[in-house]
Amino acid sequence: MSVACAGDNVIDVYLPSGQRYPGGNAVNVAVAARRSGVRSAYLGAVGADDAGRRIQDALTAEDVSVSRLRVLPGSTAWCEVQLLDGDREFVGGDLGVSELKLTAEDFAYLADFAVVHTGDNSRLETQLSGLAAVTRVSFDFGDHTSDADYVRALVGQVWCACFSAGHLPAEGATALADEMASMVDPDIMPNLFPGMRIKRPDMIGDGDVEYTANQKWRAFDDRLGGAALGAD
Repeated sequence: MSVACAGDNVIDVYLPSGQRYPGGNAVNVAVAARRSGVRSAYLGAVGADDAGRRIQDALTAEDVSVSRLRVLPGSTAWCEVQLLDGDREFVGGDLGVSELKLTAEDFAYLADFAVVHTGDNSRLETQLSGLAAVTRVSFDFGDHTSDADYVRALVGQVWCACFSAGHLPAEGATALADEMASMVDPDIMPNLFPGMRIKRPDMIGDGDVEYTANQKWRAFDDRLGGAALGAD
């Protein structure tokens, strides 16, 4: 089993302390997958600055491959975050150089992975068909659950669809899963992983990503025929 995560990265700056943590959906999932025993890689772009080096160093420390990480002139993406009743609220930020245009070399590289994960924050929607042409795609739709046009436009290219439902009770999350699954081809594996309330600052592999890792990657493994987690 192997997974590559493509797209967003960010340095989260927590207010009022000013503490900084590497993050971003694609980065966090790459780390969570690796911690679950899955060979993983991250493909994205950071700036040639201290923040970019911090993200690269954090991924390397977690044994996530960064061979396709771009270091570009400019600033790394950042976001200011404050905690309200234990939940994160995003105050402001800048995408920096994080928006990514995949190349032919990137697609060839990603074709060697069993699954490529990306999501709405990575802004790769126009390149999703290219990803789907070379491997299975996991896509995090985030809170686009009320945007049926957005979901329908992409879900046919997705092997595993993920949605945020941290604000819903269990029965509401189940109903949402049923609604989203009704838009999905039966051959696609629709999954719903409700977000959990944050229990600590958003470090790499934060609470909700660690939660999904224990279920999502085992679900992937089962769907791929039961290959042992961690196998290539």
